[in-house]
Amino acid sequence: MKEWSTINLELLLYDRCNNILQKALNILEGIMSYYSDIINPTSWNSIPHPLIPLLLIKIYFDTNMMPEVQNIIQYFNIPKEQILIIASKIITGHCTNHQAQEALESINISLVKKIDDSQSIFINETLNNFHLTIKATTIDLWEINLHSQQLAEANQKFKIKMEQSKLKSATKATAKALHKATESINQQNTADAITQLRLTNLEKLLQHQHQTSKEILYHINKKPTGDHLNEQKNLRGSQTGLMATPIQTMNLHQKDIVDLSLSPPHTSNNPSHRNKRQRVQ
Repeated sequence: MKEWSTINLELLLYDRCNNILQKALNILEGIMSYYSDIINPTSWNSIPHPLIPLLLIKIYFDTNMMPEVQNIIQYFNIPKEQILIIASKIITGHCTNHQAQEALESINISLVKKIDDSQSIFINETLNNFHLTIKATTIDLWEINLHSQQLAEANQKFKIKMEQSKLKSATKATAKALHKATESINQQNTADAITQLRLTNLEKLLQHQHQTSKEILYHINKKPTGDHLNEQKNLRGSQTGLMATPIQTMNLHQKDIVDLSLSPPHTSNNPSHRNKRQRVQ
């Protein structure tokens, strides 16, 4: 499974390199045509005209003419020799790696040292513009996409943090609101309990007053019974006896007076008896 994954990954890398080089070599041919018309370099006696693009590609990847070419090779993520073979297949139209390798070996880079000024200017201008084009469509585009991806990730992380912050704020606000609501409910419950206690005490007080009123009315409206009448009679009798006592005393005094009046006549002129009678009266 691991070997199959490695082979499949290599095939994908070769396929990507092939697609990029096909478009890049079309651009290279256009640049060559443009500078050929402007510079009009001398003919390449030792190199056939169809292989001039292969000469330029070999100079581009095998020499240090372009310092950033190593970044292009790293971008393709395959060996430099494989890049040249793929380019040779596209330019020559060969189907096998052997034929493409033979076409590459037929190009002698040492001939570059023997070229004239027009050919040198042509090579420099063409490869500089080719490098700018392939760099813009590979490394620069990749960096732009990578930067955009990083921005998107940073934006996503920022959104997540903002949502978490909002969630925390909402959680704190919810907890605070719940705390306030709980305090309000507790205060209301306490007030309700106090009100209920007051109502209960008022009800008890009213019931006590009502019971007291009933007892008072009961005692007021209660009819006298037999024992009560006897008590009233005894009370009246005692009062009559008390009232009769002075009358009896008066009768006794009257009897005494009568008795004194019946005394012999010769005693009536006695001063002592007269004075006694007056005191009695």
